[in-house]
Amino acid sequence: MGPRILERCPECRGIWISHAQLTEILEQVSHKVEDDLQAVESDGHADIGHTLAPSRLARGCPACSKSMDNFKFEETGVWVDACPDHHGIWLDRGELRLLAQRTQSKPEYDTGEVMDAVSDLILGSL
Repeated sequence: MGPRILERCPECRGIWISHAQLTEILEQVSHKVEDDLQAVESDGHADIGHTLAPSRLARGCPACSKSMDNFKFEETGVWVDACPDHHGIWLDRGELRLLAQRTQSKPEYDTGEVMDAVSDLILGSL
C-alpha cells in the first residue's frame, strides 16, 4: 500500500503532505502503483495561473502557523508552499496531478501557460 495523504481541505481541495510522502507518490506513479494513481487522479485540475507562478501571499503552515516558503518544485515549473520547519508541503487542488504528469514526462513547458501565469501575477498586483 502506498503513502497516504495527511490532510485534504474539503473546501479548496488542497492537500497537506510530507515531502517524503510526495516523493514516494511521484516515484510510485511512475511505476503505476494503483493506490497512488487513484490519489493523483482524484486531485482534480490545477489553476494554472496560480500554479506556475509564485504565490502573491504567504500561507501559514497548518501545523505551526509560520509563513511557508514558496518555491518551484524541482524542474516541474510548479510552485508549492512548504513549512520552513519541515512540517509538510501544501499543494493546491490539481497540483499533485500536475506534478505527477510533469515528473513522468519531463516535458518542454508550454510558454503560453507561463506567460498566462505571469500576466495573472502582474494583473493581480495592480
